[in-house]
Amino acid sequence: MTALPRRFRRREDGSLTIFSLFLFILLLMISGMAVDMVMHERQRVHMQNTLDSAILAAGSLDSGATTEAEMTAMVNDYVAKAGIDPSRITVTPRITGSSSRTISATGRFEIDTIFMGLMGINEMHGGVGGAAEVGEEKVEIVLVLDVSGSMGRDGKIEALRPAAKDFVTEIISKLGADRVSFSVVPYNHQVHVDDDLRSRLDWDDALRTVLPANVAPYPGAITTYA
Repeated sequence: MTALPRRFRRREDGSLTIFSLFLFILLLMISGMAVDMVMHERQRVHMQNTLDSAILAAGSLDSGATTEAEMTAMVNDYVAKAGIDPSRITVTPRITGSSSRTISATGRFEIDTIFMGLMGINEMHGGVGGAAEVGEEKVEIVLVLDVSGSMGRDGKIEALRPAAKDFVTEIISKLGADRVSFSVVPYNHQVHVDDDLRSRLDWDDALRTVLPANVAPYPGAITTYA
């Protein structure tokens, strides 16, 4: 009877089976962690993409949202339709001008783990965030107006004056006075530059117009003769 325990203690048969069992359990735990992490990343990507789309939609000047409260409501409605609880989203809108605004938002989420619970980790938490700044650059418009002698015939100059005023009025009404600036450049063979503007600029020969000798410049014209 004593020989059997001694033989059992000395024999190594089956030791690889025990090692394989521990290795299998370890691989199972690692695979389970990978599954839980993939689920976590999928939820994060879904919330991030939804939040980005909601921010861009609410921040757009064409969205119809004219107040910060409307921008917040639009983001919450957007995420709710994507199956996300709006209470998990924090929106910070800010209207900075008639044609500019900024909006930022953050979100939080958690998922119940499947395999990590074996290691005492029952939940995984995460967060996302995004921001958008919408604005339109200022517009500069130059009106180059013909004031030569031919404009005095057939009522051309009389039609030009109200047409220029109507154009300026319409552009300002659409873009806003804070976004647009106008310059008027009258010309009659040469471009007229008044004395005040000439005193502010350093003209060199490369910017001067070379005119034939038979063209007489008027005061303020940028001319030099060959």
